[in-house]
Amino acid sequence: MIYIGAWHKTGINIIKKVFRMYKEKVPEFDFKFKDKLEQGFNHHIIENAKAVLCIRNPYETIMSGMRYHQITKEKWYKRPQEEYNGLSYQEHICNINSIEEKILFEMKNTAFLTINAMYNLIKDCTEYEIYSKTNIPYNINKNIIFLKIEQFWTQQERINIVNNITSHIPIIDKTIMTDCIEICGRKKYNKTHLGFNYTYQDYFTDSLYEEFDNLFPSDVFDVLGYLRK
Repeated sequence: MIYIGAWHKTGINIIKKVFRMYKEKVPEFDFKFKDKLEQGFNHHIIENAKAVLCIRNPYETIMSGMRYHQITKEKWYKRPQEEYNGLSYQEHICNINSIEEKILFEMKNTAFLTINAMYNLIKDCTEYEIYSKTNIPYNINKNIIFLKIEQFWTQQERINIVNNITSHIPIIDKTIMTDCIEICGRKKYNKTHLGFNYTYQDYFTDSLYEEFDNLFPSDVFDVLGYLRK
């Protein structure tokens, strides 16, 4: 089985569109999309499969979530919550006055879960062997690759994505995948930010950086492969 996936606000739309387009061109290609990787997606599944997962800079994951949750039509974010005095997540974040406080709220809530979920899976698979169902140490590095959503932003990085995917899953046709990546990679599927660039530098204050450092593991950027600030 081939699994394709991403966490909330880390590239679900782009990676799903790429592989759906590929399947339209190659109908016999089969894959399963996982959009809730923190639920039921574990190392024992990866052991007998190939996985391609999309990740994102933690700072920008927070920014994207902060914008998205103010306009989303997803039912969960519109459901009244006791902890917000009967308001929904969306109503609560919309009612926060300052951008800084909105970012802080997102950082402590949905983005907190997302970033830690990315971190935990990647740290486990890159630093440790796991015990398989047969209780034999098994390294899952050969079964899983991580793409960065930022790689879709430039032509050279899109070429690198194609090379990584086709090396990882040799049955994928390189020419067809190149076309899919180029077509999808040039588009933005995020209504809240149309640019191919980071936005957190414009809004993160010193206190937000400090709060981030207090909330998340000290090696989160090293594990995910990003630079701080």
